[in-house]
Amino acid sequence: MRGSYPLPRVTQPGSLPDLDEVCPSTARTGRAQNGLMRVVATRIEQDGTMQRRVVDTAHCADGPQWEDLACRALAAPPPYRPVPGSPIYHVSLDGDRQVLVAEQDLGGALLDLVTAVLAMGEQAEHAPSPMPGAADRRAAAVTGAGGLPGWRELELGAPVIARLGLTRLSCPRVALLGTLRRDASPRISPVEPAIAAGQLLIGAMAWSGKAADLRRDPRYVLHSAVTDPDSGEGELKLSGSAAEARHHHHRGATEAWWSASPPDKAVVFCLGIEQAVFVEWDIGHALMTVHRWSPRSGYTQARRQYP
Repeated sequence: MRGSYPLPRVTQPGSLPDLDEVCPSTARTGRAQNGLMRVVATRIEQDGTMQRRVVDTAHCADGPQWEDLACRALAAPPPYRPVPGSPIYHVSLDGDRQVLVAEQDLGGALLDLVTAVLAMGEQAEHAPSPMPGAADRRAAAVTGAGGLPGWRELELGAPVIARLGLTRLSCPRVALLGTLRRDASPRISPVEPAIAAGQLLIGAMAWSGKAADLRRDPRYVLHSAVTDPDSGEGELKLSGSAAEARHHHHRGATEAWWSASPPDKAVVFCLGIEQAVFVEWDIGHALMTVHRWSPRSGYTQARRQYP
């Protein structure tokens, strides 16, 4: 970003009052309270297209105001509640503090920051699908995802798969989970998946075979439900490692049967994603489209006729 720009207070569409209205404390003192910052805002559309812009406060005469707004915006981020078909926004502060929010939950200082950065920031190149950084590794350690990226990273690295996959997980609200028994033979079980705090969660009765499987061997596969062989429904396929989730991560999964169950009744697992695949079926043209993503290889897409 070049030069000095006023920051918007987005109370009405097109409303852009001056900095004194947005950040009165820093506008009066003129001091940066938190040092130089780099703020990146990304809007991700339902078709996977992205708009990404960046503000580097080292290059801004009004840097203290940007820094004040950024700190207020990320101080109390809203819960992540994506809605199929609606855009999502990713905000990164210095590449470490990150927020992922659905459009309908943008408000207050966070809405001001996103609007300002996307309107006034410099165009940022779309980086390849990121490996989890230090903040992501710390989050993985907290949630117990085996160090693998979770649903939030899938949304950033392959938003098309995340959008299509969310539809298939939300509509029937059931999926099939594959685990390994003690003798290494496969087990298949129905589960009720949910997404909360940027993580893909599943629940199981504490005494169940699948819970024992995952505690012993965290490897899993997950396949979305297919309700009819000629429905043309897409198929989501995930694989990776699972680990028990901390309780505060699944409080947001209010519709799942296991969300309010005590630990002796239900155990909740966070699914780390090593590979994600979504298959689209165009029955009328006998065409299948395969979307693939992994943290190492990034996103690819291929089409072919079938059978």
